[in-house]
Amino acid sequence: MPPAKEAQPPAASIAIIKAWIGRGRVAGRQESSCCPDHTSGPQRRLPPPPLRRPRWTSADGKSIQASFLRLEGENVVIQREDGVGFILPLSRLSPESQTLAKNGGK
Repeated sequence: MPPAKEAQPPAASIAIIKAWIGRGRVAGRQESSCCPDHTSGPQRRLPPPPLRRPRWTSADGKSIQASFLRLEGENVVIQREDGVGFILPLSRLSPESQTLAKNGGK
Protein backbone atom coordinates (compact mmCIF):
# COMPACT_ATOMS: atom_id res chain seq x y z
CA MET A 1 0.00 0.00 0.00
CA PRO A 2 1.17 3.55 -0.59
CA PRO A 3 2.10 5.63 2.47
CA ALA A 4 -0.94 7.06 4.32
CA LYS A 5 -0.14 10.62 3.19
CA GLU A 6 -0.44 9.62 -0.49
CA ALA A 7 -3.60 8.86 -2.49
CA GLN A 8 -4.93 5.39 -1.71
CA PRO A 9 -6.22 2.95 -4.36
CA PRO A 10 -9.99 2.77 -4.75
CA ALA A 11 -11.84 0.15 -2.69
CA ALA A 12 -12.77 -1.73 -5.89
CA SER A 13 -9.09 -2.13 -6.81
CA ILE A 14 -8.26 -3.39 -3.33
CA ALA A 15 -11.12 -5.91 -3.54
CA ILE A 16 -9.77 -7.24 -6.86
CA ILE A 17 -6.30 -7.70 -5.38
CA LYS A 18 -7.70 -9.43 -2.28
CA ALA A 19 -9.74 -11.80 -4.46
CA TRP A 20 -6.66 -12.57 -6.58
CA ILE A 21 -4.61 -13.35 -3.48
CA GLY A 22 -7.48 -15.41 -2.05
CA ARG A 23 -7.46 -17.67 -5.13
CA GLY A 24 -3.93 -18.70 -4.18
CA ARG A 25 -2.10 -17.14 -7.12
CA VAL A 26 1.62 -16.93 -6.41
CA ALA A 27 3.48 -14.36 -8.49
CA GLY A 28 6.43 -15.82 -10.36
CA ARG A 29 5.52 -19.47 -9.71
CA GLN A 30 6.39 -21.75 -12.60
CA GLU A 31 4.79 -25.12 -13.18
CA SER A 32 4.13 -27.30 -16.14
CA SER A 33 3.26 -30.94 -16.43
CA CYS A 34 4.94 -30.88 -19.85
CA CYS A 35 8.33 -29.29 -19.35
CA PRO A 36 8.70 -27.99 -15.77
CA ASP A 37 12.39 -27.21 -16.06
CA HIS A 38 12.08 -25.43 -19.37
CA THR A 39 9.44 -22.73 -18.92
CA SER A 40 10.59 -19.22 -19.53
CA GLY A 41 9.55 -16.38 -17.25
CA PRO A 42 6.73 -16.23 -14.75
CA GLN A 43 3.27 -17.52 -15.48
CA ARG A 44 0.79 -14.89 -16.51
CA ARG A 45 -2.91 -14.78 -17.31
CA LEU A 46 -3.55 -14.52 -21.02
CA PRO A 47 -6.66 -13.79 -23.06
CA PRO A 48 -9.06 -16.71 -23.53
CA PRO A 49 -7.57 -19.31 -25.87
CA PRO A 50 -9.17 -20.76 -28.96
CA LEU A 51 -11.44 -23.74 -28.21
CA ARG A 52 -9.10 -26.33 -29.76
CA ARG A 53 -6.67 -27.70 -27.16
CA PRO A 54 -4.37 -30.30 -28.67
CA ARG A 55 -2.08 -32.50 -26.55
CA TRP A 56 1.55 -31.31 -26.49
CA THR A 57 4.24 -33.85 -25.64
CA SER A 58 7.79 -33.20 -24.51
CA ALA A 59 10.75 -35.16 -25.86
CA ASP A 60 10.78 -37.18 -22.61
CA GLY A 61 7.10 -38.18 -22.94
CA LYS A 62 5.36 -35.76 -20.55
CA SER A 63 2.22 -34.16 -21.96
CA ILE A 64 -0.14 -31.24 -21.45
CA GLN A 65 -3.37 -30.28 -23.16
CA ALA A 66 -3.24 -26.63 -24.19
CA SER A 67 -4.14 -24.21 -26.94
CA PHE A 68 -1.56 -22.92 -29.39
CA LEU A 69 -1.19 -19.14 -29.14
CA ARG A 70 1.87 -18.33 -31.24
CA LEU A 71 5.47 -19.06 -32.14
CA GLU A 72 8.13 -16.74 -30.72
CA GLY A 73 11.37 -17.54 -32.50
CA GLU A 74 12.36 -21.04 -31.38
CA ASN A 75 9.65 -21.18 -28.69
CA VAL A 76 5.95 -22.04 -28.75
CA VAL A 77 3.48 -20.19 -26.54
CA ILE A 78 0.60 -22.35 -25.31
CA GLN A 79 -2.21 -21.88 -22.79
CA ARG A 80 -3.99 -24.38 -20.55
CA GLU A 81 -7.76 -24.27 -20.12
CA ASP A 82 -7.32 -22.50 -16.76
CA GLY A 83 -5.66 -19.56 -18.53
CA VAL A 84 -2.06 -20.21 -17.48
CA GLY A 85 0.35 -19.67 -20.35
CA PHE A 86 3.73 -21.27 -21.00
CA ILE A 87 6.64 -20.54 -23.29
CA LEU A 88 8.28 -23.83 -24.28
CA PRO A 89 11.41 -24.33 -26.41
CA LEU A 90 10.58 -26.23 -29.59
CA SER A 91 13.72 -28.30 -29.07
CA ARG A 92 12.22 -29.78 -25.86
CA LEU A 93 9.07 -31.02 -27.63
CA SER A 94 8.50 -34.32 -29.38
CA PRO A 95 8.82 -34.27 -33.20
CA GLU A 96 5.01 -34.49 -33.46
CA SER A 97 4.51 -31.49 -31.16
CA GLN A 98 7.18 -29.51 -33.01
CA THR A 99 5.26 -30.13 -36.24
CA LEU A 100 2.03 -29.16 -34.49
CA ALA A 101 3.61 -25.86 -33.39
CA LYS A 102 5.02 -25.10 -36.85
CA ASN A 103 1.54 -25.73 -38.32
CA GLY A 104 -0.09 -23.25 -35.96
CA GLY A 105 -1.49 -25.86 -33.59
CA LYS A 106 -3.43 -27.66 -36.34
